Amino acid sequence: MKLTFVIFCLTTIVTSRQIPAAQNDKDFAANQEIVKESAVPQDTYENSCFEASSDEEEDGIIIDGDILVSKEQAAIYYESGWDGLVNSEAWENTKRWGKKIPYKISYSDKEMKDNPTEINKIVANVESSMKAIEDKTGCIKFSKASCTDFIRLKFNIGKDRKCYTTLGRPVFGNRDISLGYNCAGTPCRAMTPAHEIMHTMGRHHEHNRPDRDTYVTIYSKNTCPTQMKIVKGAATKGIEYDYYSVMHYSPGQCATSTHLSFSIKKSNILIHNVGQRKLLTDKDIQHIKAIHCSSMMMRLVGGRDNSEGRLEVNNKEVWGTVCSDGFDTNDANVVCKYL
Repeated sequence: MKLTFVIFCLTTIVTSRQIPAAQNDKDFAANQEIVKESAVPQDTYENSCFEASSDEEEDGIIIDGDILVSKEQAAIYYESGWDGLVNSEAWENTKRWGKKIPYKISYSDKEMKDNPTEINKIVANVESSMKAIEDKTGCIKFSKASCTDFIRLKFNIGKDRKCYTTLGRPVFGNRDISLGYNCAGTPCRAMTPAHEIMHTMGRHHEHNRPDRDTYVTIYSKNTCPTQMKIVKGAATKGIEYDYYSVMHYSPGQCATSTHLSFSIKKSNILIHNVGQRKLLTDKDIQHIKAIHCSSMMMRLVGGRDNSEGRLEVNNKEVWGTVCSDGFDTNDANVVCKYL
């Protein structure tokens, strides 16, 4: 007789519990320590043997708060929304990164001379964001771009820059990510670079999901209605809605002087942690794995929390329950450590 296994992962074993930073002082302290220890010499990233950026940053238009698109794409977006854009010829060249992502961190000599503290803190957050994605996915690897890497991420850093990027991988050249100190240099914004990286990996904002009206109520009196629209084509990959995702806005974003931009429909949600940028959540990582590491995906479902439940694995984007009479405690321990 084959048995369907239910796994109970002790919290002392599980290393990726979905707990917002404000609820996990140890994790947040460690995150702050990474920020302090990751500062780099000012000339580390200045030498380069290849430069081929598109003209998107000079001529592009920012939509949804931090997503850069061409003027042609913006015109389609404002006319037909995300659905019209992703189904248009203007969107056809959007590509997907592989598991190895080359990158370059760029800033001017003047920026480093005038604002060394701020620039080093942004660089530290970039590095800690990449490390978090690497460590938690187990399949994504960031490497410093070489002369033969003709497609790569380029982090353009400046004290007063805004934070934004473009969805997807470029056909050729750099995928530019703009990062400034106020939006990506403080401990509270430690995972803003990860937020932008995930946009380049194809992820939309969590509050734009097709099923978001089940979880939040968007107020019509918000200050940026286009950023609060549902993206019908946004893939959820069967992953539950995540209030604490680094891809979720806070209720204060796009709020007016008298109204928040949205309210929470579910109970037991800590509203001050919605929109956090301190730590990647389990579900943030699941989204990356679903697209880039699907052969490695496992999850626990039906339990009282995310440390117990029935084991399911993902095969070609289809979830199925593990049923085996040979599955024992040692196997369960391996799953718990993986999760």
